[in-house]
Amino acid sequence: MWYNEIGKNSEYVISTRVRIARNLINFNFPNNMSEDDMMKLNCLVENSIDINKFKLLRLKDMDKITVNSLVQQHLISFECAENINGAIITNKDNSIVIMVNEEDHLRIQTFSSGLNIIDTYDSAKFIENSLNLNYAKNDKYGYLTSCPTNLGSSLRISVMMHLPGLVKIKKINNIVEDVLATGILVRGLYGENTAGYGDMYQFSNKSSFGESDDSIILNIKNVISYLISQESKARQILLKTDILFEDSIFRAYGILKNSRYITYKEAIEYLSKLRVGISLKLISEIDLKVVNRLMTESSSNVLKTILKQDFDQYEENKERAKYLRKELS
Repeated sequence: MWYNEIGKNSEYVISTRVRIARNLINFNFPNNMSEDDMMKLNCLVENSIDINKFKLLRLKDMDKITVNSLVQQHLISFECAENINGAIITNKDNSIVIMVNEEDHLRIQTFSSGLNIIDTYDSAKFIENSLNLNYAKNDKYGYLTSCPTNLGSSLRISVMMHLPGLVKIKKINNIVEDVLATGILVRGLYGENTAGYGDMYQFSNKSSFGESDDSIILNIKNVISYLISQESKARQILLKTDILFEDSIFRAYGILKNSRYITYKEAIEYLSKLRVGISLKLISEIDLKVVNRLMTESSSNVLKTILKQDFDQYEENKERAKYLRKELS
């Protein structure tokens, strides 16, 4: 999987995602499509892909746990998961995932570990062109989409960052205000209602209408550079002045290696602390990519998929603790 790798500025940036929304001519938007039309569009898109590189999976053919695991891996949206007439197109390592019949006919997504905006963008544009489909476009509004904020180029660049230092010194709210003023949206790990979950924040451009791709890319790159510099300063301040900060890292490591029962929220909080400890070279025996992987694999449905079994909440918390002990041993 692409998220098992380590990319540029990985101490601060977990992942980069580029998303392009496209709709096809001669079809209504998905919210006004019949089931038959959705099936026709699925077939049309399936016939446009290179079957040696991609595969189309219909959501109605997948079990609920598998579908929800894709949500928890941030590969598809909640909206996509709820549409049984939808489908996804993926490559082997899921670095490319196209949602079919979500809010728009196509949501072309490309993913990279760490900060890698240009290559991820180039990959998304290549996929868009290689499909050789007729996209709905207007001279005045650009590419036509269900949501007005996606008009124009319909480009959305999202960067997931790990900002425990700014959270700890209580500067994150001021930083977020600065970022919002630049036209950048800020969300948490699982959307706007999960801000700060595991000290992780997602930054993306608010709109693409009236903006060139180059200007969107430049703005997000400048914002991420600013955030990296501020988070780096915050971590160094904490490392030099707050022994409790360092202590919390080693406590978290101890709990993860020895716990017999742990919730997902606890796991994310402790893995967040372990992650910053590795980044600051306080802990050397664990690789950063292992922690990145465990942050995803600790979620409920991904864990069930890996272990190939379903279980209730009590058993899940026991199995999660067991899995973390094994992976960190």
